Amino acid sequence: MTEEESNKLTFTQEKLDSIIEERLMRERDKHTETISTLTADNTALKDKLAKIEIDSLVKESGLPVEWTQKLSGKSIDEVKAEIETIKALVEKSKPAPEPIGSDSNPPNTKPAIFTRESIRRMSPTEINDNWDAVQKALKSGI
Repeated sequence: MTEEESNKLTFTQEKLDSIIEERLMRERDKHTETISTLTADNTALKDKLAKIEIDSLVKESGLPVEWTQKLSGKSIDEVKAEIETIKALVEKSKPAPEPIGSDSNPPNTKPAIFTRESIRRMSPTEINDNWDAVQKALKSGI
């Protein structure tokens, strides 16, 4: 080996450290890019899964699916709480049902008119419940 060849093959510790550091940096850059891509994909998939779960919760609650866009909860528990609040508000806003016998359907206040045949078909309990009307019908000579 010549003196020139031996000089080419000798490295100082600093030079060797520098070469190794450069190599490690290149490898780290490759992995950093891969990690960034995987992290972005993971985030996108988590967002998609959360949207599907929220849509499912809204459907199960009986609310229109379009309301999903109005929900602002960051977690499933927050969304569930919002859905319960909305359901309670919807229930409160429903009008009370019209009572039977309102102005459009007045209650029957006329006294019952019985015939001899209708009295014969009555049970003793029915006769007792309607005793005044039965007596009145019998006195009128039916």
